[in-house]
Amino acid sequence: MPRDRVFISYSHQDEAFLQAFRVHLKPWEDRGLLETWSDHKIKASQDWHQTIQAALQKTAVAGLLISPNFLASDYIRQQELPDLLRAREEGELDLACLYVRDSSVDDDDTAFEVTLSTGETLSVKLTKYQGLNSPRDVVAAMSASARDTLYTRAAVEIKALMTRRT
Repeated sequence: MPRDRVFISYSHQDEAFLQAFRVHLKPWEDRGLLETWSDHKIKASQDWHQTIQAALQKTAVAGLLISPNFLASDYIRQQELPDLLRAREEGELDLACLYVRDSSVDDDDTAFEVTLSTGETLSVKLTKYQGLNSPRDVVAAMSASARDTLYTRAAVEIKALMTRRT
């Protein structure tokens, strides 16, 4: 199955950050240069878990909107991150972490156990991967102008990652 989309993982409590960021990706989506996916694409009557799992398998770039709610989400920790981190460690996709609110993401105790296809298990911190911003310079603490600048830079970086992958 080809990996050809951007999967955006976020906590529903951070919906406002998702909507603000998507504005910066939309022009490329409208021109067919980028396909983004979030749970907003799940239609009535679809099996939401199965739909998310299928979307994960088509992910080339995963945009993670990291916050305390993101780290506290059982679904993200147990259903999304294991597949995304395994695929990243095996070179199948790129991760683009966008730190939206101050969190404990850099603490050693927030590392995730990842089992590779070889059976090897790793302990991986999300901060291992270069983020779109620093976990110490979060979106929520920025002025509106600085947010737009960051979102614009982040969208350009995600588009560049997708271009390299396809």
